[in-house]
Amino acid sequence: MMETRTMIARITSLAVRSYHALRIVLLWGVIAWLAYRVILGRSELEGLEIDLQPAPILLALLSAVLAYQLQFLGWISLLRRIGLYRSLPSGTYARIWWISFLYRYVPGKLMLVIERARRGVSAGIPYPVGATLPVIETLVTVLAGGIISLLAISYYARHSLPLLFSIAALALIVILLVPAAFRALTRNHALTQRFPELKSVDLASIDLLVLLGMYLVHFLLLGTSFFLIVRATIPVPWIEFPGICGVYALSHVISILVIVAPAGLGVREGALAVQLQRLAPVGISEMLAIGTRLWFSVIELSCLAVVVLCYRDRSR
Repeated sequence: MMETRTMIARITSLAVRSYHALRIVLLWGVIAWLAYRVILGRSELEGLEIDLQPAPILLALLSAVLAYQLQFLGWISLLRRIGLYRSLPSGTYARIWWISFLYRYVPGKLMLVIERARRGVSAGIPYPVGATLPVIETLVTVLAGGIISLLAISYYARHSLPLLFSIAALALIVILLVPAAFRALTRNHALTQRFPELKSVDLASIDLLVLLGMYLVHFLLLGTSFFLIVRATIPVPWIEFPGICGVYALSHVISILVIVAPAGLGVREGALAVQLQRLAPVGISEMLAIGTRLWFSVIELSCLAVVVLCYRDRSR
């Protein structure tokens, strides 16, 4: 019995070390590739003129901020639906969500779940439920991102009204199937065995569709912010807007699914740079991908700073 436990402990330790090693190799591999591409296209970068007009940049900023607020409101709607939302001092929930949200960068997505659950206890959210809700949020994020990713079809194919209508019809079908698909996922034996609290989170079809709607708008707002940043760098017609929204959502979903990347670092930039090569030459597409990450990261940190400064932790 002791030998079996020792063997399990060794295998677990090896798996953890392999996970960290793979994450580091992946991150630095993508960074090295991006850096190489930037150096390769340095002549293009030298002649680049960025048009930072105040109105589009302000609109890009507001779109991104609103996108993140919708994520926060999605979490609040889940708490209301399962009866765990309480009348607490303003900012309590904002601190829990925003501080845990930024933990996904160091050391990775697992810390978001742990920190959300740990901090949620102070608001009366049982630890298991607090750890399970981010799983639901991630599932809905992937579903919503996948639906908006359908717009990328118009980026790779020729623009036409019939194509856009076909994409809209396909997206509507997927949206209508979401409640059934979500229930199938939450009843999956392997998933419920790992997250048993999923069984207690009973969401009606309308609750799921409202939550999904919030995340769909979230991705559209992020796509709007991204499009305006791209437009400030290279001349892009507005007809490209749906496709570029889809491209950003697709890169986002890929980075979520690659769980070894903390907050999708490297993976999202790599996926984005590859797709932007249809619009921008070598070097510029990579700089856009890196610049976009910095843009959204600064906005996230600014939102966190506002929440921390405006809503003090009075429990201490």
